Amino acid sequence: MLTTTSTRRAVPIPAGPVPVVTRIDRRRRDANPARFAERVMEFARWLPLDEAALVRSVYQAGRSARELAALSQVSSRVMQRRLRRIVERTLSPDFRFAARQLELAPSVPEWPPPPGSLQHADDRHVHLAALRAIFIEGRSLRAATEALDLPLHTVRRHHELARLEIDERRS
Repeated sequence: MLTTTSTRRAVPIPAGPVPVVTRIDRRRRDANPARFAERVMEFARWLPLDEAALVRSVYQAGRSARELAALSQVSSRVMQRRLRRIVERTLSPDFRFAARQLELAPSVPEWPPPPGSLQHADDRHVHLAALRAIFIEGRSLRAATEALDLPLHTVRRHHELARLEIDERRS
């Protein structure tokens, strides 16, 4: 671990790659809203149905988060936060990697997988299902474990493999 000195104390700087944080750059979004909407909609078909419907309502139908919040009977802040998280996830390199892997796969596992169906499936099917659960659906490792009906160790191993592939493509 490297350190840098400031005027008061040493501040640790973690070694290794700098994590990519996908935040919506409002200047870029506002400069070309049509291109931004196009980028979001490009991979929206991989989102879960309820999230894809929200994204389509905003970026294709032109409805505001406030309108959707009123229809859903939630506060507009809750709806805006949900939309922001969905869009950030859709624009992330992890989501795009997983979507491309699913597009290129000769056979994609059924989603949601029937209980126990992945227990004896080949490693590629398990890997694709883990990619979908973690990066596309946005589930935590434990939630993905429950959805896939697989041991945590297996899901964690596939997550680490995917992270390695993503980092390798980035560099």
